[in-house]
Amino acid sequence: MTCTDKVFVESYTAFPLTITSGFAVADILGLEVVLTYDDQTITKSIARATLGSAWVPAGITIDGSDNILLLIDEVDITVSATYKLTVTATDSLGNESRVNPCPDEITFYP
Repeated sequence: MTCTDKVFVESYTAFPLTITSGFAVADILGLEVVLTYDDQTITKSIARATLGSAWVPAGITIDGSDNILLLIDEVDITVSATYKLTVTATDSLGNESRVNPCPDEITFYP
């Protein structure tokens, strides 16, 4: 999926989240994506206990090639609008870094 493909409300969507700067997936323990529009906030995350251990997903998956997929369930987005994305990565020392996703906002269509 490219940054220009349409995403629809109340539908299951899995799309790649390209990180343009900030970290290497192998060096992080957690990744959190927050979608916001007005008073709606949807948080998706993935974490692991130690570097090299298995990921525990909660709305994000990372495959063996370090491709990140953001998973949006049918019940997550019910209002058609443009949602801002913020992505925060946590390293093994507990340091948090805001990273640049593409897209940095997603428009959900009715």
